[in-house]
Amino acid sequence: MASNRHLCRIIALQTLYENDFRNSLELKELETDIDEILERNIAVYKDAIDEADFVSDLVKGTLKNQDKIDEEEIKSGKLRSRMQDMIDNINNLSIP
Repeated sequence: MASNRHLCRIIALQTLYENDFRNSLELKELETDIDEILERNIAVYKDAIDEADFVSDLVKGTLKNQDKIDEEEIKSGKLRSRMQDMIDNINNLSIP
């Protein structure tokens, strides 16, 4: 089911983003385990998806290969710093 897989990918991306965001802040009170984030995000959509294992595989596979993925992004010149992205977003939203 294509739409189900689409939602699964969104859940996986949301999980990875939240995990990355929490870790980047380096605040003890925000630390959590990826499995906890994944379980919570899947639970929110449990009635809409029937492929929770697919979501888990996407998340775990991405984390397992994160160094390799980042390396390829750096080689291709596509990886930008978060700070530069934030600056660009702020500049794009600026009122002249």
